[in-house]
Amino acid sequence: MLTGPGTNYATKGQLYNGDRLRVYCGKSNWFYTKLTARSKSGMAKGTAGWVRGDLIWQVS
Repeated sequence: MLTGPGTNYATKGQLYNGDRLRVYCGKSNWFYTKLTARSKSGMAKGTAGWVRGDLIWQVS
């Protein structure tokens, strides 16, 4: 299955407020990320994929 930045690709799951991600790179308004802990929706730690920039809030 191919994945990439854009709404024309299938989703891997849903993120919730408080889910923790590591951002690796960006392309336009999309960021390639990886979960650093299991998500509230049940996605496994280490799941990687693209997330739209306006859905990411940075705290560090």
